Amino acid sequence: MSVVPLGGLLGVGPLGQDEIGRARFVRFADLRSLMAEAEALGLLPVEVAPLGPADRGKLALVLEEAIEGALERRGACPPGVGAATDLDTSLGDQLYRARLVEARGLCVYVPNLEGATTLGGALDAEDSAALRFWVQAPSMLPVRVLLDDDNRSLGVYGPPLPLAMLVESRVLPDTREPRPIVAPEIAASAETMELSEPPPPVRVFAEPKADANGPLLAGEMAQAVLAELTASATIVPPAPIEHESAPPLLLREVMAQSETPLVPPVFGEESATTNDVLAELLRASLTPADEVSAIRSVARLDDTAPDGVPIPPNVPRVSDDELRALDATRALHAAEDATRVAATEAEREEAPSVSVTHGPLHPAAADDWQNWVRDLEHARGPKPLAVVERMFAMSYVPLRDAYLRGIAPREVGPVLEGWATSFAKSYRDAFDALRVRGKRPTMVLDVPDTALRIGRLHGARSVQLLLVDGLRFDLGLRVELGLRARLGREVALTERLLLWSALPSDTATQLELIGRGAEGLRDFAGPPESEVPVARGRMARTPRRIKAGHRELLKLDLVEARLSEPGAPESPRLDALGVEVTDAIAELCEKLPPRTLLFVFGDHGFCLEPQAEGTGALKHGGSRPEEVLVPAFAWLVGGLQ
Repeated sequence: MSVVPLGGLLGVGPLGQDEIGRARFVRFADLRSLMAEAEALGLLPVEVAPLGPADRGKLALVLEEAIEGALERRGACPPGVGAATDLDTSLGDQLYRARLVEARGLCVYVPNLEGATTLGGALDAEDSAALRFWVQAPSMLPVRVLLDDDNRSLGVYGPPLPLAMLVESRVLPDTREPRPIVAPEIAASAETMELSEPPPPVRVFAEPKADANGPLLAGEMAQAVLAELTASATIVPPAPIEHESAPPLLLREVMAQSETPLVPPVFGEESATTNDVLAELLRASLTPADEVSAIRSVARLDDTAPDGVPIPPNVPRVSDDELRALDATRALHAAEDATRVAATEAEREEAPSVSVTHGPLHPAAADDWQNWVRDLEHARGPKPLAVVERMFAMSYVPLRDAYLRGIAPREVGPVLEGWATSFAKSYRDAFDALRVRGKRPTMVLDVPDTALRIGRLHGARSVQLLLVDGLRFDLGLRVELGLRARLGREVALTERLLLWSALPSDTATQLELIGRGAEGLRDFAGPPESEVPVARGRMARTPRRIKAGHRELLKLDLVEARLSEPGAPESPRLDALGVEVTDAIAELCEKLPPRTLLFVFGDHGFCLEPQAEGTGALKHGGSRPEEVLVPAFAWLVGGLQ
């Protein structure tokens, strides 16, 4: 009895390479005819739905689910055990099950992916790796990949490079135009908009015409932008943003490179560097205590290396004098390391608490405040929400801080108030539409899922959520600087985010939505009638454990407790409060287990009304930018070097 391939039993022959071709761009208008042609060839048609902001980083999963849906509709069996271990294994299992339902392969249509890109118009690293796999798949497997023609200018990151190539390669001079000077903490906070979900698409507007009243104010721009949440949208890609690292490749360049297979370098038997490579690999696998003996062995002073590793035949000998010098050097380094560790421990025990010098959030505020005024006044036309976020973080916040400290003149006040008032009205008017529609920015209610994603990305052993009641954006910048100065290398700030509070912007609403998740926003009828208790006095400095639905988190009431009564002017009051919040979070960091991701976030902001000699009690619940836009910081603490 002869063995017949399964395709022969089903009456389906193998699909020739000329019938599959390589991944190619197609117009959406031609999709129907191309799918019909593929189905006539025996390919199983798979159409993927357009991706949105929530699908960022999930391209591989979206493609897998689309193929599984097509197989299920055709009556295929469920996936096998272990089929989802990697992309290659998963696709092989899907092709096997496709052949069982008399399909010769797959024809996958990848739609416009702009909805899942960063502000620079590029996919993130995970999505780029998945797309590179699918672009190269037709050259090896019976798969036809059709990419929407709108993806031609899409940025895709290439495979990672060895660190040695970056370190040892000659650094070329940077000929790019210098970027504008921005305070490090504000620029870093603004750059985190690329880490949050991409902005919702907006409709194209005609450029507004200048009239006798002057240019369109930034406040009116914000109102027009946010009002777009209520209208039907035509996707407009966001403006590209310069990156400090190497720019991503265009998708068409990735497809061109995929035609040439990647062959890893192989050391020949007569290679002059083979012995050096083996010796380095041998040394890298040993403990420091065994390094000298390994060198003796590799130098052929002994017969074999530890654990019976064979010695390359062409390794040169090392003299006894050189080995004695090596022993002395290692002893000296060990003594220096011990001295350094002892000095570090003594500094930690004897050094007083580090204080942060209070000053403007932007060190060059006296020189740059006029640029911020122009940014707020002369922004024309509708912009994506991420642009509004950047304007808030890089122009509105530093300008308001400079105005409160007396650095910017009093004439700046109407500009700030106009932008904030228009923002408040537009967000309040558009919130109901934003709540019903799926297109929205990253919000406070997304914190649990976001923190888990960041924790997995950075290899954290556990994730702890810390809600700081009333942590406003500018107060969060003060706390960030304080934690850096106090804890130093004991913590690492992995990511910063800018979050939007749901309306009303109070604690009860945010906790209710955190417990219910993103699906609860659609049918949210309002916050519960019972108020969330706030600790007072000394108890306000201690984070307490609360529950939001089925989720547990810590809550720090220090901001809410300290600002519940009138006090000093706003800037010195926030400076002093920033020190208190820093101390409370630092004490918590020192108690956490090694490699814990502490996700610190605000639930809402607040406003302080000026009075005769200071400011009144805090007010929140409204839609002003100070109340709605709050920071989040992911700190990896404990066990860091």
